[in-house]
Amino acid sequence: MEKILTHYKERKSIAEQHVKMLGARINTLVVFRVLVFSIGVTLIILFFAKAWLSVLVGVTTAVLFGFLIKYHLRKKEEQRFWKEVALFYDNEIKGVNGDWSFANNGEDYHVPDHEFAYDIDLFGERSFFQRVNRTSLNGGERFLAKLFLSNDTSQIDSLQEANKELREKNSLTESFVGYARINDAEVSPEVVRSWLLSFKAFLPSYSSFLGIGFSLLSIGVLFMFSAGWISGLYLSGWIVLGLGVIGIWLKKITKLNGEINKVVSSIKSYGKLLYLIEAEEFRSERLSSLKSKIVHSNSTASEVIDQLSRNIDLFNNRNNLIVAMLGNGFFLWDLQTTFRLQKWLVRHAEEVVDWLDVLYELDALLSLAIYSKNHPGFNYPVIDHNGNIYGKSLGHPLIKRAVCVTNDVDIKPASFLIITGANMAGKSTFLRTISLAILMTNLGLPVYADELRIKPQKLITSMRSSDSLLEDESYFFAELKRLKFIIEQIDTSNYFIVLDEILKGTNSKDKEEGSKKFVRRLVEMGATGIIATHDLGLCTIEQELSQVNNYYFDAEIINDELHFDYRMKNGVCKNMNASFLLRKMNIVSD
Repeated sequence: MEKILTHYKERKSIAEQHVKMLGARINTLVVFRVLVFSIGVTLIILFFAKAWLSVLVGVTTAVLFGFLIKYHLRKKEEQRFWKEVALFYDNEIKGVNGDWSFANNGEDYHVPDHEFAYDIDLFGERSFFQRVNRTSLNGGERFLAKLFLSNDTSQIDSLQEANKELREKNSLTESFVGYARINDAEVSPEVVRSWLLSFKAFLPSYSSFLGIGFSLLSIGVLFMFSAGWISGLYLSGWIVLGLGVIGIWLKKITKLNGEINKVVSSIKSYGKLLYLIEAEEFRSERLSSLKSKIVHSNSTASEVIDQLSRNIDLFNNRNNLIVAMLGNGFFLWDLQTTFRLQKWLVRHAEEVVDWLDVLYELDALLSLAIYSKNHPGFNYPVIDHNGNIYGKSLGHPLIKRAVCVTNDVDIKPASFLIITGANMAGKSTFLRTISLAILMTNLGLPVYADELRIKPQKLITSMRSSDSLLEDESYFFAELKRLKFIIEQIDTSNYFIVLDEILKGTNSKDKEEGSKKFVRRLVEMGATGIIATHDLGLCTIEQELSQVNNYYFDAEIINDELHFDYRMKNGVCKNMNASFLLRKMNIVSD
């Protein structure tokens, strides 16, 4: 871990040095621009009597000033890039030290009645999603949340292979994060996708010829005016004619201008991200497949996006008053630049949607890779189709290694562990440890364990239930619905089941009998899982069913203080602590 911290601190320092150096260069450019403008204006005044020389100086000044503005903007973007890189490393240093509050916790991605998300606190403050989430694009975060919720076991090998490769690609990660975070738009991926796919061309096919023809005629009109063959009145009339032609489509062009700067203009910033992928060599099948989607024989995705950037820059010049009047009056500027944009959108809209999906997926995969890089002591699980779950020193990934107590676990196929134990002894933490180990395996992540051999399997849980006043639904009925949902799901697919204190909403005798019947049903279906309970009566089912094994977490009272070792042991818990805690907290007396 110290090695990672040292690396992050070094890269942060380098990024901050770049920011400082570029800041000095930008200040110099500002001064130089003022000098160029001042000298240019002075020379124009001095040579005002010689019109041709005055015009030459004016044009030269304008060109040089425009170049300086472009160069200034480029350096500002470069500075923003390094600021984001420095912030990224600063946040990672915080994360390694246990503070990941800077990351979005994914609260908005909660799905009602999901197989496990609510029970294991997948989203929310200090959740596992917040711990992993380092995405830089809105679409990347949504893709990551979708992966978390997918409960998909078919991608384990490809995700794990990609994770192993990406965690070593420091340069790619740094560059992707920097460019993505200075350019990501607030518009949601769904809006971008919908707009691109629904765009309809509105300019007729002859627009290009009309624009070129009108421009050639305008050059002739300007020549005749400069030669004195026509008066200013005719020249003004020609400008009005050009503006009138533009007026035919002005409403639709203005609408496109508003939409394109909210939606499509964000796409042009992704050219550098696409280029990063194009320039990178990948070994894993998943990453190579992503790259193949954006590299074609005729052109690359970044080249096509660069075309869009140039088209948008030209189109946006319409917002300049001089271009709006003279550009449209003489050259039908709006018509020509809109037609070029329209042609690009018709030709490339669908494939751009696919390219954006590539960026979102890579963003999510890089986030997973950053997590695994930050946990060098974790180990990748070994997929074992013949077993179920066998782990050595398995721990909860959100608990610091210095204080986390780990446990060995061996759960055979078609078997159940019944876990009893005192309050706060570690039962719920153990259930979430197993649940997160399954989730992390399915995401291709390394797990907190010296060794984990695991069968690919989906996760389903019932650890919390709540009543619903809005639906007039009791706590007990909500729990029954959840158990019915579990039975329906495991009847169609391979799930690992995690249950915590089932049938809490009924009396103890009814609870024991109902719980036993439910366990028998699960065993008959060949299911596998863990059940935590305070009901010691349920543990007697071990004598009836060979597939059930009892384990417990203990608590001891030493010198009138409660002590936990958080170790899972064979058998049934004998020591409970509710009475002791009531007395210790002066809630009841002896």
